[in-house]
Amino acid sequence: MVSFTGGTGDKPWSELSRGLPVSGDVNALCFDAKTAFRLFAATHEGIWSLEGSESEWADFNGDMPRIMTSDIVIDEFSGFLIAGTHGAGVWLHDLSFSRH
Repeated sequence: MVSFTGGTGDKPWSELSRGLPVSGDVNALCFDAKTAFRLFAATHEGIWSLEGSESEWADFNGDMPRIMTSDIVIDEFSGFLIAGTHGAGVWLHDLSFSRH
């Protein structure tokens, strides 16, 4: 699995997959526009987050089962991260407590 950042004009792409599970693909990405920089990745092993200037993804599953997550979206009105899974339904996570 390889993720990249950058890539405009003559600028090179940079790998951004450190910390993501190696056993599955990234199915969806979601950017939290209410923070300085936070990106979420839906994978075959749940949800992962990358924050600010950190260079490694962190597990964001909490009490959600570690299961294939096919899509994620942030509802800006409610502040919930909504995750669609394969076999475990839809999960909501309130982002309002972690937004600055």
